[in-house]
Amino acid sequence: MAQTTDTNGNQYIFAYQREGEWLLPQHRFQILKSEDKKVAGQYLTSNWFAQLMEIAKDHDFMIIGIHGHFKYSKIKEALDSNSANSDDYSAITAMDREANVVFKDAYRMTSKQIINCINNGGDSDSMEMVINGNQGSDLVLRVRKYTDKEVYITLPSFTINQ
Repeated sequence: MAQTTDTNGNQYIFAYQREGEWLLPQHRFQILKSEDKKVAGQYLTSNWFAQLMEIAKDHDFMIIGIHGHFKYSKIKEALDSNSANSDDYSAITAMDREANVVFKDAYRMTSKQIINCINNGGDSDSMEMVINGNQGSDLVLRVRKYTDKEVYITLPSFTINQ
């Protein structure tokens, strides 16, 4: 049965960047129990996150682990502040620690990866794209070609390889 915290009491949320601003869907990942000490989480429905994204652009995503109570507004403030001052989105800053952030990993989905995913998908309506993070975790997104210029991205899930 899925739950919203791992064995250490951490919750995980998803963020994506649009026009230099981090956006956070107001849903927590459902955490799956694992026998091999990995932490895995998934969104259960595409209603939680579904976005059209340009094929010709790179796109940034993040998984954030939080211990204890948190406010989405504080997390967003910390992410936006860090983005303005650094290219290393996965570094945990003092503002992050004040917002109870204990884990961050950043992922970049490049235009080239999107094109490869679409081209290698064959006749499949929806493809799975795995993106390796900077901190040893993997983000998986469902990708569907929407138009010649856009893809539909949904159903994020992740695995932290501890």
